[in-house]
Amino acid sequence: MIGLRCAIKTKSTSLSERYYALCLQGNFLQALQAIQKAREYFRMSLLKEKQQSACDQWLFKRLCAVFDESGVQTKKMKNWDTLETHIRAVFARNGYRVLLGVVFPFRSLVVWKSQQKRTHSIRLPDGRVKIQVFYLDDFVELGWMHFATFGRHYIGGWAEKSRVTCVVPAWNLESDKFLVSFLAHEAQHFSDYRRYPQLLAPDLEYRAKLTELILSKRPSVQFRKFKKEARRSRKYPHSYGAFSILRNFSKRLDCDFESIKSGDFRISGRRLRELAMAAFEEHSAQLKCAGEKSVKTVL
Repeated sequence: MIGLRCAIKTKSTSLSERYYALCLQGNFLQALQAIQKAREYFRMSLLKEKQQSACDQWLFKRLCAVFDESGVQTKKMKNWDTLETHIRAVFARNGYRVLLGVVFPFRSLVVWKSQQKRTHSIRLPDGRVKIQVFYLDDFVELGWMHFATFGRHYIGGWAEKSRVTCVVPAWNLESDKFLVSFLAHEAQHFSDYRRYPQLLAPDLEYRAKLTELILSKRPSVQFRKFKKEARRSRKYPHSYGAFSILRNFSKRLDCDFESIKSGDFRISGRRLRELAMAAFEEHSAQLKCAGEKSVKTVL
């Protein structure tokens, strides 16, 4: 899943009552056991008690045991996809949904109850795109970032090939931050998945971040954020996307990279939008030249 978003929640919220309510509903003790095992895994991974592959295997085995005490189905669970399918079915019978996936660099567990679907028409730099957005709410578990930061940071949503998913508690749904940093950002991913099916995550993030600068009411705020997260490592697509924007802008402004990254650098919002649009159009032209259906990167 590309485009997993990190959100900040300043209000402290205890989830213990929700855990027990979930377990009592249908005597569903497996839910609490699964969350407990996931949290043990989060702790092991964060403290680097084992190699990450060993931590992942530990969680896989423990979840298999939790959801199949008889051992009949466990033998069939040869990978994470089959395990997730089984766990989803168990939670669904009790009115809950579950997601097991990787929120880099660890596996995560997200459990929620409420889900609504809406269709949006989103304006992007190269036209409009119609997307389905699934709004998730009533969470009982929000993954390793939520665990590690005592509920302050956690995923805000993600984009897939066919839809965009929003974690409602992470956002003010009327704010520029949501409409641009999340909705337009993920809509750009959605559009690019169809147009450039082989495009890699760093290029996808580069384009989505340029979209944020182009559409934001306060592009200077976005730009300051990008300067802080910029990192020259393709291992971290969001950070590399931000780095690539700074690198492109430094060339266009004929100044060195460190100058544009410094806190003393000043530029108007209007100029930022112009630079972002020029960079976006240049990148689109490069992708077209390289072959839209096969290109993986031009950064």
